[in-house]
Amino acid sequence: MAAAIIEKIKKDDEFKKLFNKIADSLDAGYDYEDFKDDLEDASDHLDDLEFDGTLRMKIYVDGEGKIRGRTIKYEDTSSALKMPKD
Repeated sequence: MAAAIIEKIKKDDEFKKLFNKIADSLDAGYDYEDFKDDLEDASDHLDDLEFDGTLRMKIYVDGEGKIRGRTIKYEDTSSALKMPKD
């Protein structure tokens, strides 16, 4: 799955525009070319990744089927993203 995500990101022009916009606003000295290099490095090392455990994701949708939030849990760690209601 990680390989498919990396390939999709590399070809996504909208992602590139968003990345550049954020990178420009942060002025961090890290640009899209640096990011692409890191993606290539990640692609080359996917076989080295080890994943022991269970990853669970809950997706919260409204009555219209629009995603309104996510909760991702990995063992004792969790992350939540809540989206504002339109």
